[in-house]
Amino acid sequence: GRLDPAGVDKYFERVVEHFPDHYDAYFKMGMVREVFNLYDQALAAYSHQLDVNPEHDAARAKMAQAALVLMRDGEFPFGMSELADFVEKDPVNFLPLLAETAVKEGDLGRAEEAYTWYVSLLKPGERDYYEDLKLLVTPEEQQAFDRVYSRPDQDLFRKKFWMEHDPTPTTPVNERRVEHFRRVNYSRLRFSQGVQPWDGRGWDRRGDVYIRLGHPDHRSRADRLVFETDPEVVKVKNRLNVIAERGMEEILASKHSFGQTTAAYGYGVGPQTSDIKGMPTFPLPNRKTWMPDGTELGYKWESWIYAQVGGGIEVTFLDLTGKGFYDYAIPPPNSRNYKLWQRLAPEAVVARVTNQTPSVYEFDYGGDPLRIYVYTADFKVSDWDSNLEIYIGVPWSELGQTVEGGRAYAGVDREVVLYNRKLEPVYRDSARVVESMPVSEVVGPGTLLVDQVRARVPANTYLMAIQVRDPATRKIQIQKRYVVLKPFWNKAPALSGIEVAGSVEELEGPGDGKFDKGELRVVPLPSKVFVKGQLVYLYYEIYDLVRNEFGQTRYRVDYLLHGVEQGSTITRIFKGLGRALGQVPKAEGLQISYEHEGTSDREPIYVALDVTPLGKEEMEVTVTVTDLNTEGEKSVDRKVRFSFGE
Repeated sequence: GRLDPAGVDKYFERVVEHFPDHYDAYFKMGMVREVFNLYDQALAAYSHQLDVNPEHDAARAKMAQAALVLMRDGEFPFGMSELADFVEKDPVNFLPLLAETAVKEGDLGRAEEAYTWYVSLLKPGERDYYEDLKLLVTPEEQQAFDRVYSRPDQDLFRKKFWMEHDPTPTTPVNERRVEHFRRVNYSRLRFSQGVQPWDGRGWDRRGDVYIRLGHPDHRSRADRLVFETDPEVVKVKNRLNVIAERGMEEILASKHSFGQTTAAYGYGVGPQTSDIKGMPTFPLPNRKTWMPDGTELGYKWESWIYAQVGGGIEVTFLDLTGKGFYDYAIPPPNSRNYKLWQRLAPEAVVARVTNQTPSVYEFDYGGDPLRIYVYTADFKVSDWDSNLEIYIGVPWSELGQTVEGGRAYAGVDREVVLYNRKLEPVYRDSARVVESMPVSEVVGPGTLLVDQVRARVPANTYLMAIQVRDPATRKIQIQKRYVVLKPFWNKAPALSGIEVAGSVEELEGPGDGKFDKGELRVVPLPSKVFVKGQLVYLYYEIYDLVRNEFGQTRYRVDYLLHGVEQGSTITRIFKGLGRALGQVPKAEGLQISYEHEGTSDREPIYVALDVTPLGKEEMEVTVTVTDLNTEGEKSVDRKVRFSFGE
């Protein structure tokens, strides 16, 4: 017969009443309470067992697990100081609990440290569950990983994966990795009871879904019906019930099985039916006995609802063997509504979501998105080192502003981090950037608060991470992108990146501001969007020009403009003795050429383009430098794009 939790509890209460110092009775009491999901009472029993028998290792382990389950339900069984003592005595069992407590308290850095330490202590087979990415990667990423054989390269692949999925790449903490460890740990704890060694897996199907999609917004079980009360969950449930309306007779299982030709799935529902509240919107099979009183022995099932995933989904699991191994519930094979159930089948529902994205994780950034513009240009420092300039622009219209004395003030907190090929941080810079301008000039979305970062780094491929937050509105934006810096070594001539600028000012002497380059103040335009009629400034540097026997350099610069009218011109050239060679229409666009002479092997140049676009499409300029003093007149080119807005 069915166990009566109250009766079993009474039995153990009598045992401990007669043997209050029993070495194992409280532990067994806790185990029984766990069977009935009474984790708070189980925790109390395990704790009492340790008071009586401090060396009871199994009770200590079960106490940690019970506390972890309660924490997922929002309870705080232990404080941090108490947990620290537990961790010192038993790190393997209590580190996950310490990590979970840190997550609840908002200390994700401490949580990541605890999980990293915990995984390092695990045996290789158990550690693999935490390191395996197959539930998180795309098929293409999995194929790439399968081609990696050495352990160091596999570790680098994982490190790259976590870096690319880090929601806050400018901080030391990877919140997505912490969440993955939480999900795996919970799956090992809660969804592995029915798994056998020969199954070759660490959890049943519930664990697969949990690791991919996270904690459900609603969860109901055969042994614990939970009615849908959350408005978002109710909305999903109502929509699914409408979709499944014509098959409702299969969802509402009959109380009796007599006379039903398809009774295994509750067909031919009579006047006596079960309530659909707390039940899945999917037909569940029922094992029935042919007893006169119609006794029904149902399969164990679980129903999960995710309100914010895939537009709102429900996933139903079934334990067909009765051994605690849950798999997706399948459509009733002989149903007249088979196509309907195929559409709502849990496996199909999850596949539709994970085909879009293998896993789901929503990070709370604490603010609305902030629109920003970012681009980069590199300038030579030495054959192998570059100054990587990072240009960041934020529309003033997006920022919280204060006005004082006819001027508007706004600011952002900005962070920039560069990671090398091994994903080690090699450059980090953070600052609060505050700017002001006359109120009359703060008009339209094209007016930008502009910042610039200059990082000296060797030639390499870098992952660049940028975070910008407006402290006034809490709006935030984070960008990640790869930047490839090639060496300037053995190139003659060599050409820097091309900076697109909104203005260039000639100074009386060398400046030391963040926008200054020698005797020029070059203010970048990170959006690279100009107003019609506005001059387009391009700044670049030429290196390693060859000097002739008289110490002079001689080179030609060709500007090939795509998508502009024939009358477009260059209004000004800075540096060198530029001599116009004319404009030549070409199939690719309009080419404007100038010949220069100088005395230095390094030339900074800026041009102001007076261009009339053919349309609103993006335009491209190719800058080609040809050294006329070299044999064969060697050349080098770079391209840049910009556009015109209203």
